[in-house]
Amino acid sequence: LRHTHASMLLSDALSIQYVSKRLGHANIEITWRVYSHLLEEQKLEEDAMLDNALAHF
Repeated sequence: LRHTHASMLLSDALSIQYVSKRLGHANIEITWRVYSHLLEEQKLEEDAMLDNALAHF
């Protein structure tokens, strides 16, 4: 449940800092190592949103 909860928070675009503190990790690096695959998916989505926004100019 802990992993699912963290995954849901990240997929809802909450910051990794927030999720890290909520999970009680000693530092953000721990959170980054465990959940970086989800953050990469979010980056790809954000890249697509930027491309779409720039296409309208």
